[in-house]
This record gives sequence, C-alpha cells and structure tokens, in this order.
Amino acid sequence: MKQKLTLLLVFIAVFFMLQTPLFAWKNVCPSASVSYCSNVGKNAYEKPSESSSRKGIKLGKIVGVSWKEKGTIVGFSKNKASTAPEDAYYYIVTDIWGESFLKPCEEIEVVEKE
Repeated sequence: MKQKLTLLLVFIAVFFMLQTPLFAWKNVCPSASVSYCSNVGKNAYEKPSESSSRKGIKLGKIVGVSWKEKGTIVGFSKNKASTAPEDAYYYIVTDIWGESFLKPCEEIEVVEKE
C-alpha cells in the first residue's frame, strides 16, 4: 500500500511539473517605469522587415516585459537554446494555445485589443 501511495504522489508531482514551463520569465511591469509596460494587454504582431517571412503575423497577447542580458537563454528552437544577442527588453507573449515565449520588443508591432 505504501509503495502505491508513493507511486501516486510521484505521478502527481510529475504531472504538475509538466504543466509549468521549464523556466519562467520575470515580468518587470508594473513596478518598473519602462515604456514597453504600457503595451501589456495589447496584441503583438511580427514587425514587418525584409528578413522576416512572418511579416504582420499575429503572435499573441503581450502579458509582460522582461529584461534579458546578452547571452542569457530566451527560448528554445529545434531542441537548441537561443540566447539574447544583446542586453534588451523582451515582451512576454502568450499565443493562442496558451504557450508563452519571449520576443525582443524592437521586433514587435503593437496593436490595441481587437
């Protein structure tokens, strides 16, 4: 009986760990007086650029702003960590599936709620 209870508790712990991101991003808003914080709650779109094939694509809703120093992990792509190329502010964006990710503020076009 004790072994079954232990197994059940391990299962429950693993289940809840999988529901939480591997790492969380610290939201600097509203405590910081960062101009980007005024965009929290608005929609994020890929900023039109020549290098992006996702021009004007809706990325999701801005839920916060995070400061990242050069070299810190900002996400994963194809099982490889991507790092911040420079010290910068990043929007914390939640997509339509409820997944959150970071995107440099300079690469986002902000649109009022639809």
